[in-house]
Amino acid sequence: MAIESLHVHDLKSHPVYFGAALAGRKPFEIRRGDRDFRNGDYTLEREWDPTAKRYTGRTLVRRIISVWQGVTGLDRGYRALGLEREYGNAVLSAILDGERAHFAVIVVQPRPAIPDAARETP
Repeated sequence: MAIESLHVHDLKSHPVYFGAALAGRKPFEIRRGDRDFRNGDYTLEREWDPTAKRYTGRTLVRRIISVWQGVTGLDRGYRALGLEREYGNAVLSAILDGERAHFAVIVVQPRPAIPDAARETP
């Protein structure tokens, strides 16, 4: 098992936008450019209830696959992030402790294939 370091951006998400992202209807985020968003980074999106002024407990982890800035229609100082859910061998685990988030990445190595000849018993 290998452990690697990742850059994870902890983001608040309004319930309307969070629900669309969770359902797969919103594969992007528009965010201020106040962070160093890069391809390959991860977002930990935590649903924020603006009325109760607290997190709901629902989270979503996605990988940044593109970062756009300075394009027509996007206000200066903002970034458009292309995002995808991660379903590969890398598993990102977010353990929430109050307002602090702790992250661990576990890369699972697949087992080597067993040739058919080795499976046969004499």
